[in-house]
Amino acid sequence: MYRIGFAILCITFLTSCGSDTASTNALSRAMGLVSATSPTAASSSTRALWKATQLFAGTPENIKPLGEMKNEVAAAQTADPATQAAALGNPLGITSSRAACFGPSWKDDARGGGAISRPSGDLGIVYSTASNTDVTACVAAQLNALVSGTPSLVNKFVKLQAIFLATANASGSGLPAIGAAAVDATAAMPTLTGVTITSATLTRLADDADGNEVYKTLFEIKVGEREGSVTVHHTPLDASNTNFKGMFQATLPQTSTSAVASYRAISMIYQQLDNVFSYTLKTGANRSTSDTDFFGTDGQVDFSKTAFGEDGHWMIASFNESTNAATVHYAWQAGAGDNSVRAFGINIPAGTSGSLEGTGYFGFGPAMSAITTTSTPWMTKMHCDWLNGGSGGTSQPKVQRQTISQNTSGVFAVETEAISFAPVPTCNAANFTVTDADATFLNGARAVAANDLVTPPTTTELPAVTVPTYTIPAR
Repeated sequence: MYRIGFAILCITFLTSCGSDTASTNALSRAMGLVSATSPTAASSSTRALWKATQLFAGTPENIKPLGEMKNEVAAAQTADPATQAAALGNPLGITSSRAACFGPSWKDDARGGGAISRPSGDLGIVYSTASNTDVTACVAAQLNALVSGTPSLVNKFVKLQAIFLATANASGSGLPAIGAAAVDATAAMPTLTGVTITSATLTRLADDADGNEVYKTLFEIKVGEREGSVTVHHTPLDASNTNFKGMFQATLPQTSTSAVASYRAISMIYQQLDNVFSYTLKTGANRSTSDTDFFGTDGQVDFSKTAFGEDGHWMIASFNESTNAATVHYAWQAGAGDNSVRAFGINIPAGTSGSLEGTGYFGFGPAMSAITTTSTPWMTKMHCDWLNGGSGGTSQPKVQRQTISQNTSGVFAVETEAISFAPVPTCNAANFTVTDADATFLNGARAVAANDLVTPPTTTELPAVTVPTYTIPAR
């Protein structure tokens, strides 16, 4: 079972010229400072340590509130490249985690007879808060965990792009013109951990149909003898770069549990208009194949491709920087053969930072390849006993819900909830006992004579997000 985690992204820009010690960067118009984070991430002052078991309490260390993440990326664009490269570490390195309250491995006798072993990741929310000592609502904690996994690769490569532009800026390079030679800082790039940069270039393509500039940043990489690439197309929409759009694509070598060398693909289309940032992000990996044909004709990861074998994630989101309103839809699927995704959705209406309120949902939905951007909310049912037939087994047309409120430390705690179920097809069992849970506070006797799950949300309760589109310009 894979437990990798997607959230809210933001892009800002710096302009003007300078050197490696200046406060601005002459090439910054060509990139967006993208930060993948969760709208429920707490501030760094309240971040708890990771547990050795990869369960955690609080917010994972590599995601922070949007403002903190944005400031870090902005600073990297004008900082010393070697120092930033050392801080970056391996740009392909991520840690898969989950909140202790969600999908634990344990044994239970809910079906009667002997105890059944539940693998991690298949049960839903089984405890109200992140742990028995952390008051973070489970729906918020698990979204934090998801975003801290695979989506955080975006953060790594945005930092790498900032390092590249800082390197080129220090050598006196400026933005390239249409048809001019690419800005090539390959030889000057600092050494990275785990990855060799074989090419780092910036070119300007022909303007788009609306006369907007189009910049292309390309990294070609090697891990041993295996090759990969990261491409970012960026289009400023006004002179100040306040409004913009772009597309991120990557094909990355990754470690596989099979004998076949495997790859992961990522795509993200983003857009910011008048302080509202929206995006769609998709990622998937091989299983027993080294096929790199992940992308559809629109440039996004296509989950119907045979290259997709496992660990699929799709996140769409909207974040209003002026009002603090945010909506996130997140689906993840362990294997291509699973016919159901595990789906999260969180909506936070406009409010004051430090006292925001919202509602989060968890449930199962259709296979990733069957989802379209207009079908949100994605959760439509609850497989309370996933082991009994998997996605083809019995489900109930209900989901889990928590209403949440933010305290002054930025933590989203539980206000009300409807999460109780028993791990049987009906979701009801008068008495059962949990043992051998990977988080010991989950052990003990339980009774769910009648579940309190709720009807799946409508778009009134969990709004749909209108995701942007991007046409890759001619090379």
